[in-house]
Amino acid sequence: MEVVTGKSRKMLIDKFLPNFTFNEIHKTKVNSTPEKIYPILPSLDFSDSWISKILFRLRGLPVEEFNFKSMFEGMKFSILEENQPNEILIGLLVNSKPETVKIPNSDFFVKFNENNSLKIAWNFTLEKLSDSQTLVQTETRILCSGKKMKNRFSIYWFFVRPFSGLIRMEMLKIVKKKCE
Repeated sequence: MEVVTGKSRKMLIDKFLPNFTFNEIHKTKVNSTPEKIYPILPSLDFSDSWISKILFRLRGLPVEEFNFKSMFEGMKFSILEENQPNEILIGLLVNSKPETVKIPNSDFFVKFNENNSLKIAWNFTLEKLSDSQTLVQTETRILCSGKKMKNRFSIYWFFVRPFSGLIRMEMLKIVKKKCE
């Protein structure tokens, strides 16, 4: 995956999770426009990637329907906000028990501040580079609230981060393949 840079602009992820403990960014250029790519994102079938399917299965995550819908239902992510055709932002909250917290609305996500909890924001952004090329980027940010959660998540992230990045790179390859 080539490293590419686009213009700096304010993103939804900056509004919802400006401060974070960990993050991961991956991007690629796609020969298409944001207007053509954006509507395809929610229905993309990521099961085309056998690597991602194996990694999800190892983590005990659903792979039968391996798309955005399954991420919301099986992994309990919620759409926080969309800026069509430039960005879709999803989020996940984990309390101190640790268990997933239902996100009734985007304000709840922003205000959630339980000690020893996690806030996870994950976006896909589309930035028009030319009439025929778009920078597609995905960023994941994690905010650990409290020392106990930061220590616990640091160990988890050490082992999971390379595989998490690999899954995101596979997702970007699928976006590129389906849109070109």
